[in-house]
Amino acid sequence: MKKALLMACALIVLVACQKSKPFTYQITGEGWEVFDGNDIQFLLNDTTEERIRMVAKATITDGQFSVEGKIEAPQSMYLGIYDSEGIFKGWKQEMILEPQKITLAFDGTTKKAKVTGGHYNKILYADVEKMPEVKGAKNKLDDYAEAFTALSKDKQDEAAQKKYSELFQAYKSAKDNVYKQMFETSKDPMVRLMAMSKGYQYKNWKEDLKALEAEMGAVNELKIMRHNLFASEEAKKNRIVINVGDQVKDFTATNLNDNEFHLKEILVQNKYVLVEFWASWCAPCRAEIPHMKKAHKHYHDKGFEIVSFTLDNNLKAWQKASDEEKLPWVNVGDLKAYKSPVVKMYGVQGVPANYLVDSEGQIIAKHLRGDALDKKLEELLN
Repeated sequence: MKKALLMACALIVLVACQKSKPFTYQITGEGWEVFDGNDIQFLLNDTTEERIRMVAKATITDGQFSVEGKIEAPQSMYLGIYDSEGIFKGWKQEMILEPQKITLAFDGTTKKAKVTGGHYNKILYADVEKMPEVKGAKNKLDDYAEAFTALSKDKQDEAAQKKYSELFQAYKSAKDNVYKQMFETSKDPMVRLMAMSKGYQYKNWKEDLKALEAEMGAVNELKIMRHNLFASEEAKKNRIVINVGDQVKDFTATNLNDNEFHLKEILVQNKYVLVEFWASWCAPCRAEIPHMKKAHKHYHDKGFEIVSFTLDNNLKAWQKASDEEKLPWVNVGDLKAYKSPVVKMYGVQGVPANYLVDSEGQIIAKHLRGDALDKKLEELLN
């Protein structure tokens, strides 16, 4: 007990002393054979336009990797697996980069690696998952996810997806409540700051961050959170919202063969066009594609078309996903991700997102998923 208290006190002193020299972190991995030959990237949020930067990278060999570097204070971090060409392999995880020795153990059968070592990783992740209310909600979600995955594609309908969303929200709410309690009761300012970023509603964020800064100094986690919250407020003021009844905004973009397409030209050639924003790395987007294919096959001859606009910024990733999905419709992009003028013009904040447009350019529905798309097309074209 005394040892744990001494460690916690030492870490509080560490985050308060920002003018001291950086401390060393070391992260090793074991059991990653399933990803041999791929790179694991360690990504931190920052205040650049990209909003993220890579702090370390290692190639996984014989199931192992090792990275080390310097950091002044703990900071939220994201891990991702990428192939040698930088294409995302579909695995990611959150953790905290902190100046300690940390081991990431992966058994290939779970979605997340087990994190061993790291004072704040234990408090903010491992201990939270062990809380009875969180563990109970997670077990229900996992059980249903297993049953959902076993369903045939045609039975993964809107009702099944809604049930999954409800269970996921219950799990998230349980964690949010734990983080809220941490923020209100912890004596460690770093714990309160991290809890604030994970489960806090940001009602009084300016005052709360000011108070935390007085305790711990302007650590990177705090500066980035403040920057992002200010940016979010400004974005809300200037956010473009497109509603049903509005006229769709025209755009020109190229496909993978560098052929140019004009949305207006596609509109006049069809009765209805679904403008779909997606990305190769977006699992919900790709999960929706089989359903969209069925709708496209059934209604294409009746005047229905789809125009997919990717938010990828990696040509090879876009090409690979398109080849895997065998998209039968117009598939365009500009490889500028969220910086794309088209994405900004439509006010897209996340994917998937879509707009159903008639031949005169009027938006008649938006964000149609699953059965909702079928019902709308049946109403319009049958």
